[in-house]
Amino acid sequence: MIPDQEQSLSMPTVLAAFCGLIETHWVSMHAGDLDTYDFQPFDTFQSEDEVIEAIFYDAEHPHQAQIAAQFRVFGRDGAGGDYAIWMKYPSKDLMDQPVVLFDSEGGYEVVADNVGQFMWFNTIAEDESGKPVLQEPLLGFVREWAPRVEDSLREQGYDYSALVDKARQKNTDFVELIDAVWESIE
Repeated sequence: MIPDQEQSLSMPTVLAAFCGLIETHWVSMHAGDLDTYDFQPFDTFQSEDEVIEAIFYDAEHPHQAQIAAQFRVFGRDGAGGDYAIWMKYPSKDLMDQPVVLFDSEGGYEVVADNVGQFMWFNTIAEDESGKPVLQEPLLGFVREWAPRVEDSLREQGYDYSALVDKARQKNTDFVELIDAVWESIE
């Protein structure tokens, strides 16, 4: 069941542990330069005001609090966009919700069908030739907490773009929702 945003800014234990691993792994690999990585986790979910800022910037919308309540922002990309869990399915666990990105230029897109998939995508880097390379110690953690995702990735040769495409096709209503919000503001 999804916790009320006002009740708790605490992340689920699994997500918080993964975010901690991301920071530790990236900092140790890149001499502390976390700013160059494409996922910079927060310690907690962002407050309602911060979520409103991520979605609306300075624009005003009469229902911005209700819209913002559908999202739990948990990290930032290297360009300043915000990653959020979209609370699309009220009866499902938070970890089974889609992950979206509100980019720093005003764009928005689905980036994973669920949090486990998002965690897997962050274990994959590319070598100099562009071939996917799985990263330890993230890999062991994600294999334990999101084992079903690996089967799908293996079928795709660890090319996550096909899974992202499927997630976007399954969640077209996210773009429709945000498009409608912006159309009502303009």
